[in-house]
Amino acid sequence: MTTRAIFTVFLVAVAGLIVSAQGTFTPRDADENEAWTIYQQYKDSKKIESMLESQIKQKFSDSIMAVGGQFGILGTDREALAQAQAMTVTVNAERKRQAELEAAWEKKFYWRYGDLRWMADRVRDAKTGREMDRIEFALTYFPFNYKKGGVPSTITPSAAGGVAEKGNAESWSHIRVTVSPVTGFKTEDRPGWRNNGTDFRAAMTGTGPIVLKIDVTGKGGVSYYDYTANINVRTSAGRTIIAETRKISTNGGSVSFSASMVPAENDGSLNVNVSISGGNPEGFTYYVSGTVDLGSARGSSAASNAAATVSEPKTLFSSGNDQGVANGGTPPSFSLGKTTLITQIVSYHWNNGRGAPGGTIALRDSNGKIFGPWSVSVRNKVYWEVNEQIKLPSGTYTVVDSDPSTWAQNSMSGGKGMVTIKGI
Repeated sequence: MTTRAIFTVFLVAVAGLIVSAQGTFTPRDADENEAWTIYQQYKDSKKIESMLESQIKQKFSDSIMAVGGQFGILGTDREALAQAQAMTVTVNAERKRQAELEAAWEKKFYWRYGDLRWMADRVRDAKTGREMDRIEFALTYFPFNYKKGGVPSTITPSAAGGVAEKGNAESWSHIRVTVSPVTGFKTEDRPGWRNNGTDFRAAMTGTGPIVLKIDVTGKGGVSYYDYTANINVRTSAGRTIIAETRKISTNGGSVSFSASMVPAENDGSLNVNVSISGGNPEGFTYYVSGTVDLGSARGSSAASNAAATVSEPKTLFSSGNDQGVANGGTPPSFSLGKTTLITQIVSYHWNNGRGAPGGTIALRDSNGKIFGPWSVSVRNKVYWEVNEQIKLPSGTYTVVDSDPSTWAQNSMSGGKGMVTIKGI
């Protein structure tokens, strides 16, 4: 009876400590409330486990020391031993509960907030000056259900130019790319957990020069490591305009770049890739990527055609999703009901955050005819891109990726490699 009473008092004390440790986060919707509940239950269970483990060690130590002599463990304090055994049963129950909570989290929330066990890592919140664990920080500042409108999908400050952005004053980093003079400027947000960005497309007006201004900012007090800003601007013909890698201190800072160019006859398009990485060991990345058609350098009629083309491409096929991924994707297939111009193929190679060196992508029709292969450009280490004008007749096509061992897939994609096909 004494043993049970002492153990009950101990658990009540533990529960009191946990209740007093509740956070101040207010979920924005039902999904976030579910995430917070799982997180809090897991956190509480970890506290119970830690406290019980400490008490078990103490009870065994006390029971042995109470006897000593030649009998050793055989003469231990039976009451202390019984308490330790009861606590061990509770510890095992808590560990089982933690495994169930990890499974529930993995199924729905991993892709957005990361591994539940990351709560062991600490982050200093620059906004409040308070130290949080990584999961609490993610829950606080990253809405689970992305809603367009926080950053306008298309910003045109003037008829001649456009702005593409990722991040804002409340986020851990921010990128702003301004390009002019252009027409047909369109952006598309690409939300995600570790790679979160904005794509844009446009066509140059006139004969140049075309002007770019790029600003990259890292907010202070959030990251474990220095931010790294990567800026790469070059033409499709291989002419480099900007190629820079800059470190930004963990205390926060900004870098800015400006460039102008007059397109040459064979430049084709201007390809812009700007990213900022850092913030934790897994390497979170914000990016802005885009293409400006330089067709106007070849005459006004070409410029008009380029502007018309910019607004037309749309997603024809996608096997991707926002859930956690593994390697080993198998080739997906898609069908075209009419002759179609493919303008972009993108395959995803997450590879546990390491990405993969560029390879090739090809398309195979139902008769075995191969289109390509085309060498890819690699964006943010994980996206393999083919930006070509590929005219395909109606039919069924299979995507052939040269590195299926790192091609991302999951159960939602049916094990098929993740790829997006765009065209007109």
